[in-house]
Amino acid sequence: MPTPREPSPKVPTAPAGQRPGIEEAEAVLVEHYGRLVRLAHLVLPPALGRHRRVVAAHAVVQDALPHTPGPARAQGEGERSDGYVWVRERVLRAALRHERRTRRARPYPPRLPLVLGLRLSPHTGGAGELALGRALAQVPAAARAALALRLLEGLAEPETAAVLSAAGVADPDAAITAAGRLPGLSDGSARALLDAEEFDPNRVRLHPTDLLRRRYRARTAATAFVAALLAVSALTAVLASADRDGLPDDAKPAAPARTAAATFLTDPGTLRTTPAGRWADTTRLDFTAWPARGGRRGD
Repeated sequence: MPTPREPSPKVPTAPAGQRPGIEEAEAVLVEHYGRLVRLAHLVLPPALGRHRRVVAAHAVVQDALPHTPGPARAQGEGERSDGYVWVRERVLRAALRHERRTRRARPYPPRLPLVLGLRLSPHTGGAGELALGRALAQVPAAARAALALRLLEGLAEPETAAVLSAAGVADPDAAITAAGRLPGLSDGSARALLDAEEFDPNRVRLHPTDLLRRRYRARTAATAFVAALLAVSALTAVLASADRDGLPDDAKPAAPARTAAATFLTDPGTLRTTPAGRWADTTRLDFTAWPARGGRRGD
């Protein structure tokens, strides 16, 4: 038998139009964290799997905290409840986006919290919880959101339609109609089933991941790392050897020929005069075959 929960605190039924500050939103998250995670978990697509769905529900709620300061608001009675409605709308929007990503076969980027080496899953329920879970998997996320708002939040149909519209649902009435076809909504049995641990992502069981596969992946990663390290070491040794010993003789570039002008600059006694007709009997085209001319030939 499911354990009855304490009655939920009274919250407004209409979306708040003004954004709360960061400190106020954080206080709302801390106070209502469990019910917000339940709401996100019910809206998220079951195709994510039990582990990813639990982790994504906590990530959606934690990411609902605004990243930039909002406008300053006077603290008065009821302000905290208005902040809850604003945070709840952000949670619904983020949870609905998950289904669009799943349909487009895009992997959702990992967000905090991250769980490594363990698998999380809610406690397994009975036949009633299993049947309700299968029925929820057959309806769109908007219908699951409508059911959550009706049963978990205790909103009437007009208020549910207003919250869904504020969260970006294109056809709130169709979502409410689809939720009304789910088993157990009319007689209240679905409300009791949702209180079970099957749909509670705050009470989870821990399981190890596939130990053999994890060990195989660790060995593969270690082998790849060692191979890359050896390749880098070998390349470094080859470059160092080439820098120390030089290139082979056939690969070495030819040294530039020492010109007569360069020799003369270092030793003026090596200067020679080319005969006047030498240029006509040689294939050289430089100044070594060109006769000196002018009045300063003997200078």
